Amino acid sequence: MIKELHRLKIILSVYFILFYFLLPREREREVGAAKEVENKQRRKRRRERNLKFKMERERERGRERERERERERRGRVKWQCH
Repeated sequence: MIKELHRLKIILSVYFILFYFLLPREREREVGAAKEVENKQRRKRRRERNLKFKMERERERGRERERERERERRGRVKWQCH
């Protein structure tokens, strides 16, 4: 009877250790992996948004350069006419 109780106590101790120490770490790993995926997605969206803004700035600079060239050309034409 006492040996069986001792064996039961050992088995319960093992289960206690498993459920209270090892399983929460596994859950933390899963949560950490989910957060990492979320962070990757967030970084990807930020990169895409920054690239979009960068492309828009480049287009605007190109338009500005084109306007500047147009102004210079018109200025030259006016001077050549007079």
